[in-house]
Amino acid sequence: MIEPGARRLAVALALAAALASGASAAPLAAIAAAPDPWAATLLGPSGQVWRPDGQGGWDQVGAGGAAADVRGAVVADGPVVVGKAAPMYRHDRDAWHAVRLGERGKTLAGTGPRAAVAIGRQVFVWSGQRWVRAATAPAPITALWAASDKQLYVAGADVVWRLRGKALVPHATVAVRGFATGVGAGAWAVTADGALYDVARRSAVPVAGSAGPIAIEQVTDADGEPWVLGRRGAARVLARRERGAWLELPGPALADDDLVVGFAASRARGPLVVAASGAVWRHDATGTWAAAPLRVMAEPTRPGPGPARMPR
Repeated sequence: MIEPGARRLAVALALAAALASGASAAPLAAIAAAPDPWAATLLGPSGQVWRPDGQGGWDQVGAGGAAADVRGAVVADGPVVVGKAAPMYRHDRDAWHAVRLGERGKTLAGTGPRAAVAIGRQVFVWSGQRWVRAATAPAPITALWAASDKQLYVAGADVVWRLRGKALVPHATVAVRGFATGVGAGAWAVTADGALYDVARRSAVPVAGSAGPIAIEQVTDADGEPWVLGRRGAARVLARRERGAWLELPGPALADDDLVVGFAASRARGPLVVAASGAVWRHDATGTWAAAPLRVMAEPTRPGPGPARMPR
């Protein structure tokens, strides 16, 4: 096990190397995922926008606006961010534009192959280049996952509903923390007690790496097989399933209290981990973790009009 002091030193050295290459440890709040993790758009807490440079790094192209409390993002004709409450905001031509769907209330970004959001108990799915009202939940929503406007899972406090026709019906009695991130096809979830859950089969999936069980924080999907990021003690570990067996890898050198705001993977690229501190880690072709640079443009774009502060 890596000692906490050694882990902090590794984090500091990695960030110092990234900063020496022109990177900026700007805070991050969400990612707008893409099939290729290196093509994802990164979003800051006030609507700052970082686009991929094609070489495994990201360049800032938008300075954001007033504090928007960005809490999640989806891709629907461009990156769309959600905050604490409606409206949402879509980024287009270096500016943010309000997206109003006629509802007011708490907003929540979904995950899965298709963009989806919840506003209050209303669920909207991006379909045919427009937002479609897909369902109304019978209770407050805590997470959602969509493959289409017909294939949808929605989580409540201790239940997962599925879409049947136009109604959400009980699917499983389980408390989930969240569904799989990224744009993979698998409907995986992380339970409240840190276990992997196969939503379609309504069953828990044991995850044990080479040194024992892993307390899972996030799960993503790469071509139908799950990757999990979690902890064993103070150390973060990564594992992927291949042919029914779990292969464990060392996790990135994140600080113990650093929140992971983005996790994606593909077979071609491997995993990408994005942290709230601004640390972005990619698992490169050599089989090791590399700190991806986030660069500020020489002449940053001027703030606004960006996502204004969400109503409280």
